[in-house]
Amino acid sequence: MRKLFLILVGFALVACSTPFGELSDIADVPGVEPGKGKNNYNEYTTYKGAVLPYEDFQADSRANMIALLKLINEQEGEIDDAGFLQKLDEYIFSCQQRFMYIHDPEPYEDEPTDYWSDARDWDGGTMCHSLAMYGDYSFVLRYHPPCAFISEEAYIRELGYEGWSERGVWHYDAENDMLYTSEDMKYAAKVLYFDGECAILEGFVYPMWLYNGSNYRRSTPMELYRFEFVEGKDEYLNGYEISYEEYMALVDEYHEKFEMFEGKDMPYNGAAAQEKMRECIALLDKQQAEDIDDEAFVEMLTTMRLNVEDRFGTSSDLDYWGWGIYTLYENFKEVSFNGDMFAYEDGSYVTKRSIYKRNDYYEAAVAANCLGWHCRGAWSYDAENNRLTMTRDDVVYDVVILYYDIASRELVLRGKSDFVLDVGYEDEIYRCKFYDDVSANYLDGYVSYEEFVEFWNGLQ
Repeated sequence: MRKLFLILVGFALVACSTPFGELSDIADVPGVEPGKGKNNYNEYTTYKGAVLPYEDFQADSRANMIALLKLINEQEGEIDDAGFLQKLDEYIFSCQQRFMYIHDPEPYEDEPTDYWSDARDWDGGTMCHSLAMYGDYSFVLRYHPPCAFISEEAYIRELGYEGWSERGVWHYDAENDMLYTSEDMKYAAKVLYFDGECAILEGFVYPMWLYNGSNYRRSTPMELYRFEFVEGKDEYLNGYEISYEEYMALVDEYHEKFEMFEGKDMPYNGAAAQEKMRECIALLDKQQAEDIDDEAFVEMLTTMRLNVEDRFGTSSDLDYWGWGIYTLYENFKEVSFNGDMFAYEDGSYVTKRSIYKRNDYYEAAVAANCLGWHCRGAWSYDAENNRLTMTRDDVVYDVVILYYDIASRELVLRGKSDFVLDVGYEDEIYRCKFYDDVSANYLDGYVSYEEFVEFWNGLQ
């Protein structure tokens, strides 16, 4: 009879341990249940009703969560509440591991409704946070700017800030080992393990809550964290003293200084176009109007070719500055956005409109020695106001010299001119340069507008 009893006990022990197999070390952890797979019980083992991370796809995550559950199983006796509070007072409470319980009422095929997921397997944002908790039951949380703020971050770092901080309140219920990190007690986490070096908490610790709202398909009933106590609490806020609102004000300050001009955004054509405009407007502060050498300007204007290197334009209905290389014009398609001019001493000038090289008919036009059309008008210069006026077909164009350097032959003009194609801007800024390559064949390949239209129609 005794022998039969021992055999029955042996069967009972096997029955208890077999469902867990290699996970027998966490069999006694409250909430752990064996899987119901036919061949591999471990694969579907659950904690608090959710499947552990998949071994096939999240081997490291699964191993880390199992190790965390094993640690919970090693807790001896009650949590040392006084020791826990002392650690919070002396060190940074830093989350090192985070597992989220995901409840998905509409799971993908062959996936469970409830499963645990490692924060490291998610992309975007900061998944693990650290808190500095103080004796007055306040805490501070640091935030780093997102990767989209690369340029702004570099600018703000030069001002002495690495990011921003947020403040909150906390309290600890020693009787129930509960840590609350929000005033409304919504963020509540139970301390399951504490050994003086690390702590394991279950629930929610601010601001870590993956799905917090009613518009998500999935929800997060709880999370599981492993915290460590990290040195450096006295320096924790260095570089993070400002609030989110103050940090964003510096972001706006950066945009106004480097990505905006006179309340409008820099060109959308990319970093190169924005840098060109920054270089151009930087010249505006280098010279006063009375310092412009008017005689030298007029001499260059009548002996050299004035070329537009970069052109920026805007209108009252636009919230940005435009920049371009070519534009679509009438039925000619791509025509050069910029231009040049040559002024004669008799008060006349000539300017050209060129077919851009990306135009479908560019090669055919070059072969026919017809590169575009020219325009002629009259010019005058008001030295008192540094104003160059051009008149053509009863239309008056005015630009003001804002910068002029004799040595480099560079100048910046602002207004409306006739030496570029009119694309409808109300206000324009031109970064120009004088070239001494003007010759008798300046207009070779350029005909009157009427002749060009006739030529172009013949290409169609």
